[in-house]
Amino acid sequence: MTEQSKERPKMTRPIFNSQISLGNIIQLGLLLVAVVGGWFTLRAQTDMAARDVAANVVTIRDLNLRVRALETQSAGQNAQLSALQRDIGEIKDGQKEINALLRQILQHNTGR
Repeated sequence: MTEQSKERPKMTRPIFNSQISLGNIIQLGLLLVAVVGGWFTLRAQTDMAARDVAANVVTIRDLNLRVRALETQSAGQNAQLSALQRDIGEIKDGQKEINALLRQILQHNTGR
């Protein structure tokens, strides 16, 4: 063996005993602090998410009301458009009749 391997201490096996040291108490305290801190952080995030969901519900309700109003307005406009199309059709039919009468008059007058 080389000199370096002779100088290295051997690893010892872990020793378990039933004594509680100050380090054990500190670790337990820090573990409790971490668990409590994690709990409150999770609780705060959950509360914030619940508030966001409630705000989104109100926003969605408002948007639904606006959509219904727009749909009602659109239905009214569609009815008006249909009436206008019907009236235009009647005007075109009347114009065709007038044109036919005018042709008859012109033919009658040119035939004299």
